[in-house]
Amino acid sequence: MRKRIATNALRAWKTPEGVGLGSSEEDVVKAYGTPSAEKKLDAQKPILEIKGLLAGYRAGDDQPRIGDKIIIYGPRELHAVDFGIRDGKVSYVWLKESDFWLKEMLGLSDP
Repeated sequence: MRKRIATNALRAWKTPEGVGLGSSEEDVVKAYGTPSAEKKLDAQKPILEIKGLLAGYRAGDDQPRIGDKIIIYGPRELHAVDFGIRDGKVSYVWLKESDFWLKEMLGLSDP
């Protein structure tokens, strides 16, 4: 998947539904409905997903507090979106082209 570095103010970016960084968790649920899944984040147990969110992250690095939980929507037509929630507000939005991470997050990976 193609990655791009944002060159303008990230707080100005919104999904087509109007959700962006700093939006409330309630705004997300109002815009998208009931999540497909939710996962609580534990700072003591890093998740695989962190590698894709932070440039330069290496195994053994302390996990930053990117969120208290993740609310997941999808997969929908091979797309999924994760909203990281920290203190009731959106701390990150991850748009994905596959349900790979959804399966991984929920422990549904093939053995």
